[in-house]
Amino acid sequence: VVEGLVDDVTMNPHGVAGGQDSSGQYADYVIYIEDNQYDIEQGENYLRASSPKSENPNLQHLPETYLEIVQIPGKTVDEAADEITRAEARSGELYKVGCQVPTEDFPYMVLSYRDGYEWDSCLRYYYLRDNGKGGVFKITSQYFFEAAEGTGSRFAYYISTLEIIDGAESAAESP
Repeated sequence: VVEGLVDDVTMNPHGVAGGQDSSGQYADYVIYIEDNQYDIEQGENYLRASSPKSENPNLQHLPETYLEIVQIPGKTVDEAADEITRAEARSGELYKVGCQVPTEDFPYMVLSYRDGYEWDSCLRYYYLRDNGKGGVFKITSQYFFEAAEGTGSRFAYYISTLEIIDGAESAAESP
C-alpha cells in the first residue's frame, strides 16, 4: 500500500547471487525493486535505483532521488555509522535528526539526515546492517520531503525485502 492506495506492483529481484565474489568480502543478497519506477544500475558491489530527473525547469533544484546499496568490507556497523556521521558533519549540507538501533525484526541501524522541513527539503537515510562476511551493507535512501509518503514508503519496503543469501541458493521466489 502506497499513499493509501492498493496497487498491483511487480517487483523484480536484483543483487548478487551465486558466489560471484571471489574475495569472500561481500555477501550474496537479493532485493526486490519495481523496475518500471526506477532506473537500475548495477556493478560490482554496487546497486542503484534512481528516479529520472524532471525535465521541468521549476523542479531542477530538487535533490536527486535514489536508493543505493554498497558493502563496506572490514567495518562494523558502529564504525560505518561513525564514518558517515563524520562525513555528513564535514559536508555541512544536512543535519542529523535521528538514529534508530537494530531490532530483531528490523536488523538495520538507521541514521536520518535532512536539510529542512520545506516540501523540497532533502531527506537522506543510511541503513546499516552486518553482511555476515566481516563487513557492512550500507544502503542510502535519498528523496525530497514531499516524496516521503510515496517514494520514501517504496524505498523502505524495498529495503525490508533485502535478504542475505547463501551463494548456492536461488533468489527465484518473490515476496
